[in-house]
Amino acid sequence: MSRAHNFIGDFQKDHSELLDLLKSFRSAIESSDINEANGILNRIDGITSGHFSFEETYLYPRLQRLVREITGRLHNEQEAAKEFIRKSRNALNRNKVGRPEALSLLVMLPKLSKFFEDCNRITSLAEKFDEEEKEDLSKRFRECSRAKVPRSPMKNNGCSGSNFASQNFGGGKMKDKIEKALGTIRPALQADGGDIELVSVEDGIVKVRLTGACGGCPMSQMTMTQGVEQAIKKAAPEVKKVIAV
Repeated sequence: MSRAHNFIGDFQKDHSELLDLLKSFRSAIESSDINEANGILNRIDGITSGHFSFEETYLYPRLQRLVREITGRLHNEQEAAKEFIRKSRNALNRNKVGRPEALSLLVMLPKLSKFFEDCNRITSLAEKFDEEEKEDLSKRFRECSRAKVPRSPMKNNGCSGSNFASQNFGGGKMKDKIEKALGTIRPALQADGGDIELVSVEDGIVKVRLTGACGGCPMSQMTMTQGVEQAIKKAAPEVKKVIAV
């Protein structure tokens, strides 16, 4: 690959340099070498200003799009896997599988294998969740695993695909309180060219999306913790956590 296309190597090289600069800055501060600290800080600022602009403008939106595309494709492949299981079960229940039918089933196997491999790889992203989210996912996985026995009545625990949409916003009363809280801070965000939307509410975890100017604002994290999260938790004390997505 040509150097023009190998941004990842340059990107990681800059990050390595930044880590070294942070160590040097720490040493300069601890030794009270102000001139050295200023020089290092200027270097850090010079590298990060370009990085932040690149990340917010180009990298993060494309990563978000990529994740949406991957999960959308996995969802479609999951539906194909369900169809394969249904067709195979119907054929096997007749105790006879004709050659054309067998071929149509066998030709799906490589695609299903790739789906399971892709699904397994993307779950590595779950390592990036915080411990609270990991614990909740572990709980949900155990619930769904217990509910997966074929042809057994499934409890309404969020593990069936048809329940997914209804799970996204939890109880209506909590959603109303959160929307009302967002309404109190929305004018201030809109005045700066931004906005906020509620994405989901589930098990006390609220997900919101900062849009417009707020989406790429360097102060967005402060806005989340000191503005959005405080307003939501004040209106709905049962909320455990507020996450920007």
